[in-house]
Amino acid sequence: MKIQVHYNGDTRGEIPYTSLPAFRLLCEQNGLQVRWKAEERTLYLNPGLTGIKIYLASGLNELEISSKKDNRYEHEVMKKTKEFLSDSGADITLLYDHTLTPSYGDLYIRLAFLEDDSVKKPKIALDYDWNINNKKLLDYLREKLQNEEMEFVAKRHTEMGLNIPLLKLQCRLPNLDQASPFVFLIEDIAITLASGILFYFHDSRQISPFSCLPLHALDEFIYGTRKSQDSSVFAVQLGEQERAMLPEREADGESDVPEAERIEVKESTEVVEAVRMQAEVFFDYTVLPSEREDSSYLVIGNLYIKNTGTEDLYNPVICLKATPADSIKLQGQILPANMVETLGTQSSDGGVKGWRYLQKDWFAEALERGEYWIAPVQNFRIAPEKIEAFHNFQLSILKPEEGNTVTIEGFVYFKERQVPFASNNRIVFSF
Repeated sequence: MKIQVHYNGDTRGEIPYTSLPAFRLLCEQNGLQVRWKAEERTLYLNPGLTGIKIYLASGLNELEISSKKDNRYEHEVMKKTKEFLSDSGADITLLYDHTLTPSYGDLYIRLAFLEDDSVKKPKIALDYDWNINNKKLLDYLREKLQNEEMEFVAKRHTEMGLNIPLLKLQCRLPNLDQASPFVFLIEDIAITLASGILFYFHDSRQISPFSCLPLHALDEFIYGTRKSQDSSVFAVQLGEQERAMLPEREADGESDVPEAERIEVKESTEVVEAVRMQAEVFFDYTVLPSEREDSSYLVIGNLYIKNTGTEDLYNPVICLKATPADSIKLQGQILPANMVETLGTQSSDGGVKGWRYLQKDWFAEALERGEYWIAPVQNFRIAPEKIEAFHNFQLSILKPEEGNTVTIEGFVYFKERQVPFASNNRIVFSF
């Protein structure tokens, strides 16, 4: 028996009947609103802010409005903020008439943006009521927007006759032409304001931000959902140089797969619907303190590749991508491309085995793009349901000159499939 799953009014797919208790608990603990209708055999899910009423208003008072040429900046912030919260489930109303005042709701934010040629950098005045949760929202906005080198003024107020938490935000701006260093300021304010609203409801009502995202994170649990295989979702793509250097599946026109196995594969591929070329990739690693002065961490790890499809996978090409680009140094038993024959380890059949860098200029490539491309020296086959690994690589993690986070991602590419498989987990360090 299958249970239908609906999300925000749309049919998402179905789950096994026996998974209903665990799946419902998973959704509830991640902040989704859950309603089970036994007579319909259907589980209804809604985003975390469903039923929440938010007002975003233009202008603060008649004096300020009359001194302005137009309201384009605050209107743009209002529209972008609403767009950023479109998956949250909140009912967001934009008020362009400053004389309209809502009589009910959960949050009311009024905005005014004034261009002032005498201002060299943005100045923000935040005015908030006595609600303690609004004070936390104010502190959050101030903390995030201070990265934009703004000047702040904040004060409390009491506005009679309002039964809704109120925050006023007034921003005096320099001229925002294309040459201005603050050209992206309006977008940044909208992003921060949307994040602040999510923070406000997370803090005051314990609503998880996860529940304000699209339901893609739960698609793995639901049958019938559409999963895109578009290569644009991956951060690494093979260029022409890397593609040309891919190891071939066969050498000298002969396959390293026994004849009996080749016949068996040929017969199985006659059922086209059953053929799947899939893999799961994941890191397993240990973090050690480093004795080197230029490195804060040392990682010793393995990258595992499991064939979860029905077909053999041949000769994986691995990419380890670091952000920022110059934040890691890769070590281990990896051979330079031009020294495979002289330094490679001999296998039992007399051939060379191990791993090699794909490019001759691999070091320059790593410094420029933060990408280490690695391929097996010998012909390499991963049968269905089997696991192979790139063992015992070592990463020296360097503290970045800008920012405080280093991220390492793994990607595996097979010539038979034109899309890389991204690792299920990443290695992330914060300094």
